[in-house]
Amino acid sequence: MNLVNVNMLEKIKKEMNLALVVPMLILIILWIVIGIKNPRFIAFFSIKRIFIVTIPIMICAFGVGNIIRMGSIDLSIEGQVGFSSVLIAYLFSHGVNSWIIGVLITLIVAVLIGLINGLIYTKLRIPSFLSSLSWGYICLGFGNYIYKGQPIIITNMDFRNISLGSIFNLQITIIITIVVFCILFFLQRRTILGLYINTIGEKETLVKLNGINISRIKICSFAIAGFCYGLTGIILTSRLGSGMSNIGTMLLMNSIAAVIIGGTPMSGGSGSILGTLIGSFIITTLQTLVIIFRINPFYQDAIIGLVIILAILFSTKKGLLVIAK
Repeated sequence: MNLVNVNMLEKIKKEMNLALVVPMLILIILWIVIGIKNPRFIAFFSIKRIFIVTIPIMICAFGVGNIIRMGSIDLSIEGQVGFSSVLIAYLFSHGVNSWIIGVLITLIVAVLIGLINGLIYTKLRIPSFLSSLSWGYICLGFGNYIYKGQPIIITNMDFRNISLGSIFNLQITIIITIVVFCILFFLQRRTILGLYINTIGEKETLVKLNGINISRIKICSFAIAGFCYGLTGIILTSRLGSGMSNIGTMLLMNSIAAVIIGGTPMSGGSGSILGTLIGSFIITTLQTLVIIFRINPFYQDAIIGLVIILAILFSTKKGLLVIAK
């Protein structure tokens, strides 16, 4: 392969494998600790419930994970999720009767929003944390304008069944999440786009020297993230039965935390979607641990924040923390 250094590819793959070990051990230890305190937690249905609760964090983390692996950041998550929620509720309340059409329109708009987010970042040459933060507020502003402080109730039961329904005793949202995971896993491990995303975070200059259009890769990554945020908004709206601009509250911190705890350094260049999956479960398991051990819920965010700090300390390369690319 003449576009990227083969030794670098082998190094990235080795780092990805090593980065999975610690998060997996942490998750197993947490499950054992909770299982000792509450043996019913280990039951299949308890694990399945945790999966369902984790889905919004997980899908958002899948999206932002690609961006972090490039050494960038996306702070527009809550704004985009909230706008998608309000948009699909607005569509149903203004004559759209088919849930399929409503979902397709919302996902297309979500991808376009992610595309614009990437264009602002790359074409205006604004650091990603500033451009995405601003874009998130813009999305939230438009969502609030449509929302007007009143939840938009959804009565379309076909749409509600996205979260309430199941196939072969497996919730539809779990199936959707597995499909999204498989697609993005294939994208990361078996496509040039996935390869370049990690390589940009490791050695952006090397990719430039090989004549690769870096801006196009970054824009594509933000568009994929937009799709994930839009899908999260749809799932949450289906679950709650109403569209709200603040429906994505806490998803920003939790999804980024899931990516970092899952072994992706903030400096980019390595990490995997499988690690992000594990990191998402760790976040939800920590929240469950707080409840089972009756820890003051006000300490919950502090515990997660401490875990994030520890994860950053162990994952940052040579003391460098690059989140301004």
